Amino acid sequence: MTNIDKLVINKYIDQKQQLEIKRTPKVFVEVLECNGILPEARESATMCTHKNSIYVFGGTGSKKFDYFNKYDMDDQKWFKLEPQNTSISDLPIARFGHTLCTFKSLFILFGG
Repeated sequence: MTNIDKLVINKYIDQKQQLEIKRTPKVFVEVLECNGILPEARESATMCTHKNSIYVFGGTGSKKFDYFNKYDMDDQKWFKLEPQNTSISDLPIARFGHTLCTFKSLFILFGG
């Protein structure tokens, strides 16, 4: 092995180590105790934030879910939101794999 080969290999090793350092994110998680009506375990649900709350809709687990859960970040408390609509046709159907976002004070739910 020539000196040039050794230089190239050492340069490769140095760059690889630098990339690995950049790729490893430093994540610090604070676990908070929360109260209220905790959402059931689920997958393929969606969530978004509005003001100082996190909203979770739908998903699948023991069943397909068709309601919102709200987490109030100030009170650190979960709520299951009950619809105020009187017409069943106005309510979103149970779904998973959808998208949820907010626009002003509206939730936009599509797909699933």
